[in-house]
Amino acid sequence: MDLDILFGQGHGLVQNEGPRLDTRTDADIIASLHRHVPVASERNVWAFWNNGFAAMSPWMQRNLVNWVRRQGQQDWTVRLLDTVPESPNHVYAFLPPQEFPAAAREGRMTSRGMSVTISDFSRIALLYHHGGVYMDVGIMLIRDLDDICWSSLQDEATPYRVAGMTQDMGRSPYQMHNSFLAARRQDPFLHRWQQVGLCMWEGRVDNAGTHDDPLLRHLGLLKFSSPAIPESADWASFNDYLNQYLAFERVRLNREPGPGGFDGPSYFQKHFFLLDARTEMFYGQDFDGGEAVVRWLSLPREITREPEESGHDQDRAREFVHNILARSSMCKFSQGTARLGLTFLVATHWSKPEHADADCRPGTWGELLRHGSINFRQTRMPGTCLTPLEVVVETETITNLGILEPAL
Repeated sequence: MDLDILFGQGHGLVQNEGPRLDTRTDADIIASLHRHVPVASERNVWAFWNNGFAAMSPWMQRNLVNWVRRQGQQDWTVRLLDTVPESPNHVYAFLPPQEFPAAAREGRMTSRGMSVTISDFSRIALLYHHGGVYMDVGIMLIRDLDDICWSSLQDEATPYRVAGMTQDMGRSPYQMHNSFLAARRQDPFLHRWQQVGLCMWEGRVDNAGTHDDPLLRHLGLLKFSSPAIPESADWASFNDYLNQYLAFERVRLNREPGPGGFDGPSYFQKHFFLLDARTEMFYGQDFDGGEAVVRWLSLPREITREPEESGHDQDRAREFVHNILARSSMCKFSQGTARLGLTFLVATHWSKPEHADADCRPGTWGELLRHGSINFRQTRMPGTCLTPLEVVVETETITNLGILEPAL
């Protein structure tokens, strides 16, 4: 493809050619995802889907296959874990059952948040025990993992041990999403994060009321600011869904007392490699923009040398796809915000059987986004990690509590 014709000069992309890509067929890659591969290093890409690959929506399956295709010749091992009986990639094949709440281990958990909870606990535990990168299956990977953050994490000359995407959720710019996480193994912050979560779940069979647990209630509710979110949004229930985010905040904002007590704020400032989620994961996506994104990606491409010669939607579609491919690390389409009353989400639309190919129909801008996510490379900071955000330690909200000491 002629990138100058597609996006104009100065587009910031080159062809991703040579031995970097995994050229196996989709069927061969999918077969490899069903095999158990023992952990041999920290270069692991972890994902989870409760009922396994076959139960995923086709667009999510394509995401996973494309992770392998983009990273497969760079010594990364991609694994999709599940809870399917006798599965070679059952979570218990990689983690001890004690890393999950008792209700999950004993089959007593109700349907409310069950798969989300198992996924939440598995991602922290996998990174703690084995290291690597965890990604939600709703992520379309655009940039190589080494060039997002991993090169800095594995470089012993840098202080970084954990990486992620951060966004202001009503308190500070440092609330971190758990949909993309990278970490070296045996990280002490991750250990505490997991322990707070397990304690929060003691005696529970669902996530109702977890935001008000004695370990967390002093933190208040995390809230996104957007006029698109209905006034009737149930923020308490949404924070039950985000309880792992709150558990993270508990560790981030706590200094354990006594000699040798873990200093969460200082550790976070020194050892976390943070990127802005709004530009590196949700570029161009507004809370009320799902319909527009679906419309743009479904449009047949009209290629002209002068973008302004096309119609308005053609210009917006070209701009949206170009910005993601040239200026973002990944593209995450979420379903969780449906809990706030948002009625049209890209992920939900694509997950309907009648829209199974809506993300990649031939000749559309969606197909180009798929193609580019594998076959294009960015020229911004080539061959090196992105520049992490500068972290300023907060002072007003710090607590001095034991690792599992109630705050209130």
